Amino acid sequence: MASLYAYTRAYYFKNFIMNTLYKKFLGLYEYRHEPESVRPLAEIYWRLLLFVAVACVAAILVYGGSKFVAVLNKLNSGSGKNSSFPVVLNRLQLNSTLKGFEAHRAQAGVASKGGAVLDDPSK
Repeated sequence: MASLYAYTRAYYFKNFIMNTLYKKFLGLYEYRHEPESVRPLAEIYWRLLLFVAVACVAAILVYGGSKFVAVLNKLNSGSGKNSSFPVVLNRLQLNSTLKGFEAHRAQAGVASKGGAVLDDPSK
């Protein structure tokens, strides 16, 4: 005797999606100018937007969390000092940079107290 259910569940699921849901959506889209079809289309669109937004937020959280854990693991892997991170500035470079900022601040102070008088170009 042949089996009553000759096809698998996946086959029936695929047929359900292709025959039922796809045809309903196609019918809604064909009559999108009719008021009866606008509300279901708007609801499908809204749910799609919500799904995409939630998926983006979840992806951002997973990516940020993985980077945070990677930094924590890198910090904990060093012994004593954090030898894994290179020193960006040494003391001499830092002092020369600070002196440059002080010189700029002094020049800005002189200019704000009253510098050269310039003629008005609109006259």
